[in-house]
Amino acid sequence: MRLVHSLGEKDEITAVFDGDVLRDLYVDVPNALAPETVCRARVLKAVAGGWFVAVGHRTAFMEQAKTALDWDGFPVSVSEGVGVLVQVRHAAAEDKDVKVSADIVLAGEALVYTPNRRGVAFSRALTPQAKERLGKVFDGIGDSVTVRTAAENKTADELREELKSLRALWSAVLAQKGDILWEPEAAVFRAAQEYAPWLTEISTDSAQTALRLKSVFPKTELVLNGLREREALPQVVEEALLPRAALPCGGSLIVERTAAVVCFDVNAGAASWGEANEQAVCEIDRQIRIKGLSGQMIVDFAGKKDKAVIAALGKKLEKLNDSLRIAGVSNLGLLEMTKRRGRACLLDVWRKNESTDD
Repeated sequence: MRLVHSLGEKDEITAVFDGDVLRDLYVDVPNALAPETVCRARVLKAVAGGWFVAVGHRTAFMEQAKTALDWDGFPVSVSEGVGVLVQVRHAAAEDKDVKVSADIVLAGEALVYTPNRRGVAFSRALTPQAKERLGKVFDGIGDSVTVRTAAENKTADELREELKSLRALWSAVLAQKGDILWEPEAAVFRAAQEYAPWLTEISTDSAQTALRLKSVFPKTELVLNGLREREALPQVVEEALLPRAALPCGGSLIVERTAAVVCFDVNAGAASWGEANEQAVCEIDRQIRIKGLSGQMIVDFAGKKDKAVIAALGKKLEKLNDSLRIAGVSNLGLLEMTKRRGRACLLDVWRKNESTDD
């Protein structure tokens, strides 16, 4: 695999290729409030379902909350004029403000730290025996963590050390000045870490990015001029936006995002239903990654609606993408699933970026 990164005036593109096939894609816009960003906000007014808040000169919608953390990290009742800490949940869309939450979440490898809550919660995937063992590690903690499935393979000392690191991160967040207290690491570094075992080549046109990447990937190539054109990155993004993806068997996958749900429709064409559906599983995972899709999703697989077969396909999909959660198979034979939001959707970012060029 190879990773290509280009830092432009109006966008930052990170693409991961397996041969000539695009496997993952991030497009970031400068000064945008990315998902997971922690900010100081001022409550403006109550509206249906929540509050309008100001983050600097930007307006955001905050989900309904009676209490939040004030700018010093202490609990406070939410009302007009109050300063609160918020975390971005959804980036700004074409017709929607940034959506933020008063619930702050700092995720580690095995733990999720939630400073404005109390108690210990566990991933549903953990066995009762694992929950009992892991629960003893966190007896008596004064704050809150959610124990992820990765904790099952961690020692008690490793988990305590991770909790200590997350607490230190939270203290560092509170010590920051300004409206933006913490932002997730740039996509290029997250992608380099995620795909590290398979990467054979990294190219970037940013000298600062190259310097940092070379510390972990010495063969990083710095291409100061023409990388974006050489790799045809704008065309790569445009192709990623297309709603139809061909399957090797001759069938196709149609991707449609509505206001409420993302729909995947598998067409077998001249191929067998089973072959098309098996290939569609990998393509659905790829489309989720390159388009940055999240939220509620349904899959209409080709052929007869055998619930057992569809459930098995869902399990394969869940193994490919650990941020997916399979909800089940509906009475109509549709696979239902959700994906937690971790990045801005490409359809929103690229359209917004294009509109600034007009």
